[in-house]
Amino acid sequence: MSEEVDPISTEQTEQETQNKEPASTETAAASKDPPPPSTEGEDSSKDPAPPSTEGEDSSKDPPPPSTEGEDSSKDPAPASTEGEGSSTDPPPPSTDPPVSAAAEAPPPTGEASPKVERPQLNMVGVVIGGTGATGRSLVSYLLRSKKEEWSKVILFNRRAIDNIPDVNLEEEKSSGRLVEHVVGDMFTVPEEEIKSKCEGADVFFCCLGTTRRAAGSAEAFVRIDRDLVVRFAEQAKAAGVPHFSLLTSYGSNPNSFFLYTKTKGQVEEAVRQLNFSYTTILRPVLIGRGEDRRLAEKIAGIFFKALPVETLAQAMAIDAYQYKGSSTGATATDNVVIMTNSDIYRTAQAGQ
Repeated sequence: MSEEVDPISTEQTEQETQNKEPASTETAAASKDPPPPSTEGEDSSKDPAPPSTEGEDSSKDPPPPSTEGEDSSKDPAPASTEGEGSSTDPPPPSTDPPVSAAAEAPPPTGEASPKVERPQLNMVGVVIGGTGATGRSLVSYLLRSKKEEWSKVILFNRRAIDNIPDVNLEEEKSSGRLVEHVVGDMFTVPEEEIKSKCEGADVFFCCLGTTRRAAGSAEAFVRIDRDLVVRFAEQAKAAGVPHFSLLTSYGSNPNSFFLYTKTKGQVEEAVRQLNFSYTTILRPVLIGRGEDRRLAEKIAGIFFKALPVETLAQAMAIDAYQYKGSSTGATATDNVVIMTNSDIYRTAQAGQ
């Protein structure tokens, strides 16, 4: 909306024109119509330019809170969590402060984080929840990277991962670069086994998540989205993994009235208490899972632009690479980093 400009009085104009420097010949030449005669005999080329009215208001309505920030098809316990598209859980209102368009919209090209130089770090990443939409995209990104960048990817899955575009899974497995542990019931995996498989890893990525509908009950949902995540996080910490990357949801709050956001907030707090050298918490507003979208996400997607799942996965990987590649690492005051949409976009762009 343009700004409203008050008319300039004739008396003010006359006084200003007496003090105004002559307009440039370039400006005078550009005008085709002759200027109106001055009432005081002044040279009309000295008339001041009218005030600009180009102040547009670019603010937009903020996107709504996410209803499902995670990939539900990934690593559930006995209750099935693979009905990603079948959830009808209503989206809970956000308990976070209102999100501005500047904070959640993709940043302009000029605002991207500095591009990450790719040293040969030979990183090892552990992924839980690798069979869901975000987890699959993350595994795909890691395996399509150079081997000198990501030398090994370790998966804990309830079912085997399959059919990742542009990745020859059999070849990656036979070379030893991809190590997959298909364990069925994730709660029955011995803690010592989890710990031993995590030893030597640089980062533990948690893309695990479900919905109450898919889990079958509120209790089963909490058991998967909170208790199972904490169980693996504890063993990753015991194994000496320095970095834990946790995917939750916008609106996460341990004191929330809503089960979904409350559980996400509780798992964030539990992981924080483990005091990893570096913890990343990703809180996307709405994830674009493509064909794996949940029902509530499909409805919200009619009105709002979703964060592409590929962008989210790339940001997780680049963030881990930035941390290990840093000469200083995280400090005591920033060892927990929370990313919302704008941060996720910037981090992903740094790796392009």
